[in-house]
Amino acid sequence: RHLSDAAASHIARHACEVLRAG
Repeated sequence: RHLSDAAASHIARHACEVLRAG
């Protein structure tokens, strides 16, 4: 996997947590 893929996954996960946090 490329670094960009890992970064995108990390960002998406963080965004999901932020949205859930409200």
